[in-house]
Amino acid sequence: MIVPLAVGNALRIVLAPPDDALRARVLRRADANFAGENDPGAVVVGETDGHALTDTSALVNGKTYFYAVAYFDGVHWQLSAPVSAVPQASYFDATVDVQSVLRSRLEAGMRVEVERRELLPQSGRIEVLTAPPVFNDKRLPMVTVHLETENPVQRAIGDQPVPDTFDDVAGDWQESGGWLGRTQLTIVCWSLNPDERLAMRRSLRRLLVANLPVFSDLGLDMVEFSFNDQADFQSFGIPVYQCVCTFSAMFSVTVADKVDPLEGAVALGPALDGFM
Repeated sequence: MIVPLAVGNALRIVLAPPDDALRARVLRRADANFAGENDPGAVVVGETDGHALTDTSALVNGKTYFYAVAYFDGVHWQLSAPVSAVPQASYFDATVDVQSVLRSRLEAGMRVEVERRELLPQSGRIEVLTAPPVFNDKRLPMVTVHLETENPVQRAIGDQPVPDTFDDVAGDWQESGGWLGRTQLTIVCWSLNPDERLAMRRSLRRLLVANLPVFSDLGLDMVEFSFNDQADFQSFGIPVYQCVCTFSAMFSVTVADKVDPLEGAVALGPALDGFM
């Protein structure tokens, strides 16, 4: 059986060797005209005494490749019927991007805080960015969200965090790979006024606590955050007051693939010919 891997440019070849086979040689051609186990026009994908190989050598998505397997019993070679397969990239990212979630939720929340007059920026709005402000064209106060670390904390055998699931309606399987990760981000409230910094810290704390149900529904667990005040009197030519929040959460890093159980997988046929 040949199965296109979701990542693309790769085919997994699953073998069912005869009982007397000592090893198998997997061959690949651009057509089905295999001329034996030493076919000069074929690429030798590999040899194995096991039951599977993965071909990633110069494969192009959308192009048809033909395979045959030569089995050796210690005396004779026996060639299987050729089959074809087409590599395709079908993966999709099922991971929640924590930085994007925080930016979106804080941007919406800061709009509410301004409407309630909890914060009174001269511009009438508070931007939420993912990089430090450029003081030439940005007006404080503002908020920035920076990714500090993201790393796995728990992994499953085969990096399969959840079992494969079957969708009765769509009629396909969803496979996934990944791990349970922890991320840490830094949220910075920037201000030119220490009293405004205090108000921004209170607003930020309210928004993070109020968003806990949203974070939970999106798969963010064990959310924690802490605050500290900082001040910079040198870097920007003017005093800048900062409230720095360290935010951390557990989340699932998952890349998935929806697979038709009958589509894409082709069986390698029985042996046809013997070769000395």
